Amino acid sequence: MTGIVVSNTTPLIYLAKADDLHISKKLFENIYIPTEVCRETVESGFARGYSDARRIGAACNDWIIVKPVSIDLGLMLIRNASRGIDEM
Repeated sequence: MTGIVVSNTTPLIYLAKADDLHISKKLFENIYIPTEVCRETVESGFARGYSDARRIGAACNDWIIVKPVSIDLGLMLIRNASRGIDEM
């Protein structure tokens, strides 16, 4: 699948808890998450002993791309969303 996919914590946590995070990798080559999402799901999850944090952390070291939120990322997302709307 092409395009940019950005996720927040909820889908990552639920897929990881169900041990189905790999489904996202099959659907989307890469998923971008903001640094804060990584902190919340992985670092805070490790501190609380959540097993899904380990799965998400492994994905962040493999195919999930962690990026700081920036104006450039925001503009890129808006452009991508606009392109999707034009194709409808």
